[in-house]
Amino acid sequence: MPKVSVIVPVYNVEKYLGECLDSVLGQTLEDIEVICVDDGSTDGSAAILADYAAKDQRIRLMSSDHGGAYMARRRGLSAATGEYVHFMDSDDIMTRNAYRELYDLAAAKGLDHVIFSAKVFCDRETGSRLNAHARSLQRYYTISPEVAGKCMGGQELFETLVEHKCFHVTPPLRIIRRSVLASGKYGFPDAKSRADNYFSAVTLNLSGLACAVTAQYSLHRVRGDSVTTGGDAPERHMRNLAVVIAHLCAFGPFADRLHDCESPTAHYIAIIARQFTTWALRIPSEQRLDAVRSVMSDLDDDARANVMNALLLAVRAFRRRPKPSVRSTVSALLSCLAAKIAGRKERWWL
Repeated sequence: MPKVSVIVPVYNVEKYLGECLDSVLGQTLEDIEVICVDDGSTDGSAAILADYAAKDQRIRLMSSDHGGAYMARRRGLSAATGEYVHFMDSDDIMTRNAYRELYDLAAAKGLDHVIFSAKVFCDRETGSRLNAHARSLQRYYTISPEVAGKCMGGQELFETLVEHKCFHVTPPLRIIRRSVLASGKYGFPDAKSRADNYFSAVTLNLSGLACAVTAQYSLHRVRGDSVTTGGDAPERHMRNLAVVIAHLCAFGPFADRLHDCESPTAHYIAIIARQFTTWALRIPSEQRLDAVRSVMSDLDDDARANVMNALLLAVRAFRRRPKPSVRSTVSALLSCLAAKIAGRKERWWL
């Protein structure tokens, strides 16, 4: 059994793929397997993967039609055999001692889940236009010193990180014991984007003992043509977020805690619901109502009720602000409108 299975979804990253793989294969911890999943690339990525696989037997290649990074990770996970799993982004870089130090920490403490940080940098071609986004990400990836280095149960760590406003959902910034992911309790929402909000929260809650550290083991690249920063369709993100929210609310440990609207879990659900309204606000006002109705109509009754409850919870969070901003007020009104469209009463909070 390899100590770490590194799963790398690959989609049209020929400019960055070699640097990424070099950083993984050059680790001081050599007992790893590297599962690269070509997610329907149309550039030279497949040829680069074949070249690397011919030179290093630790690399295993898989391929699939383009379904997004989350689906590619699922496929790679099905073939993983390592004690721990790391989901690597194909345009990022790992520091040379990352896997050695992370594995030694996890093994010494008996940890199921280790969260770490990243150093964010902008790709040269982006110039300065994404500097503000990079600075925001750097703050987002920062672990509070009040939490860092403390080992606790996965559920407790999740709630503590949320309370300290330092829970990030990025899969490449954590290693997870493979048995946690193979427990049968995890589940996979059918979402091509935004599924990290589900993955990271659920896997941490399913973990026995967990820890968050401040070390920046990853160099995270910000580029203009990524899924996060590219000019994507707001309705697609709304649709995926609706699926994620419905699955989060149906996840057993979360459902048991959502009766308390002041709990960290409820607060986390509200944050995801605000993302939904933020994307909705990017749709022209004359098209917004139809877009929300279309998204909701694709959900079954239980999922629709879960999403509406999450949106109503977000409204309550907005109303608790002493001086609500114009944006939050509009978001709250949109949520109320969406609730009327659904035509269902909320079950949890009002």
